[in-house]
Amino acid sequence: MYVNDFDHNGKSEFIVNWYPPKENKAFPFASKRDMSAQVPFIRKAAPKYEDYARMTYEDLFPEKTREGTIDYKCSILSNSILWNNGKFKFNLTPLPLDVQVAPI
Repeated sequence: MYVNDFDHNGKSEFIVNWYPPKENKAFPFASKRDMSAQVPFIRKAAPKYEDYARMTYEDLFPEKTREGTIDYKCSILSNSILWNNGKFKFNLTPLPLDVQVAPI
């Protein structure tokens, strides 16, 4: 996920990316419609849905626009409990499978 004020409106936007199976390039997870609503210049960068579908994060956002972007990575997506063992030592325990698929 990349965070920056991509459209220079004074508010930060975040761009969630994903890697398709067997690919080493990141593609935006949001639909063109959702991305264009949040970052309007996307309409010009990718006028057609077909264009947007093939564009990576780097294709959509020029290098100058990406300057100062904060890159966050997530490696654990399971619902979990964070146990405090004292003295700032924590253990992360994933919840059982039944809870993973149920609304929390």
